[in-house]
Amino acid sequence: MLGDDTKQQPKSIRDAAKLVGRDYKQVHRNLSDLENIGVITFGSGEAGQAKTPKLAYDGLEIDIPVARQNGDVGTTAP
Repeated sequence: MLGDDTKQQPKSIRDAAKLVGRDYKQVHRNLSDLENIGVITFGSGEAGQAKTPKLAYDGLEIDIPVARQNGDVGTTAP
């Protein structure tokens, strides 16, 4: 979802949902979660106006620990 959002720059949560072909409620929940951990911010609109999701950073690197069958933990890269 982040990849699609950064290229298209949606103007609202509903616009973001259309861009990724997902249900509005799911996208709203996901974007709210990303806002809570500081990955995105919402542009401040006036009362009654759509919230505009924006990435909080120019780039984002994510390391995901992966447990191997022998119990060792490593990381994977994109």
